[in-house]
Amino acid sequence: AALPQKDTEKHLNAGAFASIVEGEGSLILQADNFYPTLEDQIKLMKFFHPDIILIEGYKQKSYPKLLLVRDEFDLSLLNTVSNVLGILYWKEEMRQQIKSRINVPSFQIDDAGALIWTEHLLQELVHKID
Repeated sequence: AALPQKDTEKHLNAGAFASIVEGEGSLILQADNFYPTLEDQIKLMKFFHPDIILIEGYKQKSYPKLLLVRDEFDLSLLNTVSNVLGILYWKEEMRQQIKSRINVPSFQIDDAGALIWTEHLLQELVHKID
């Protein structure tokens, strides 16, 4: 048995481009077949006046990055990704390969220092925006 459709789903199924549900301080926006650029998504998020916007993916964009290096295959990213401010890596044996290719702070994924460093970096970036 199918669950009854919510009004939002009914509107989208009837051809609406987007639908917003708001109530009790929450807002949900759903837009199907919508392919905004990253810049358009950032403009949308700016409406909410965030201190910072974290972006996953979009490695080829110029924004500052914290690069995640999970395995040896990801090491090639060091040659193609720009504006890398720091690196988190999974395998300790990767540390030397990373340090020989790029001079940025690098941390093993479970290093508590990585959280502290990342927090300071985010605070610094927020102050640059202000």
